Amino acid sequence: SGSKDRTVRLWLPSVKGESTTIKAHMAAVRSVDFSSDGQQLLTASDDKTLKAWSIPGQRFKFSLSGHSNWVRCAKFSPDDRLVLSSGDDKSVRLWDVRSHAVIHTFHDHSALVGTCAFHPDGMAIASGSADMTVKLWDLRTLQLLQHYPAHADEVTSVQFHPSGNFLLSGSADATLKLWDVATGECVRTLEGHTSYVKSVCALDGGARIASGSTDQTVRVWDVATGECVRTLEGHTASVKSVCALDGGARIAS
Repeated sequence: SGSKDRTVRLWLPSVKGESTTIKAHMAAVRSVDFSSDGQQLLTASDDKTLKAWSIPGQRFKFSLSGHSNWVRCAKFSPDDRLVLSSGDDKSVRLWDVRSHAVIHTFHDHSALVGTCAFHPDGMAIASGSADMTVKLWDLRTLQLLQHYPAHADEVTSVQFHPSGNFLLSGSADATLKLWDVATGECVRTLEGHTSYVKSVCALDGGARIASGSTDQTVRVWDVATGECVRTLEGHTASVKSVCALDGGARIAS
């Protein structure tokens, strides 16, 4: 977990919930992501940098500098060879982990880019922006594949469906949408939240979706029907992030 207190905490999934602290950045930590092998941690911050850490020993490995404003999201590629980042400078950046260099910077958005994601096969990336659009790029050609005028407000979260055939987006307009990657069509709109959707994630291989919102709830959706099958209450403030545990049997928020 990353925090406004500038630290990252690694938590033990136990009853006591013990954690160790990494003094990671000089400003708020906006994003954390584990590598696929679980050996590295990637962090992104309002100090305009990304940092990589070795989980064994919790050692600092390297820093990625180039953004000119807050970095809101950072992700490892499925093979851990690349890093994707986006932020308030309206850019999406692709980095080489080995050389620590920027491979390409995408400048297609017209407002801050708060969310980004790799396609499961690592050959494409998606981003969502306060300009209310979602964009999809081919990493082999570095060309724009799809442009979705997606929502009526800021796009706050994007994630590819595990199949790779669909893209999920969440927005400050209180809706979630499911997009067909091949055609660019919206195949389903999920409505029920009463305020901003801040985070989305796939459950059960993509059969269900979880979403967190500033309406203080987590909702679970059936992808096939578009219905909300469960509303989880208990938070007393905005739910900023949700993720699946145990293949989707449990949710953390």
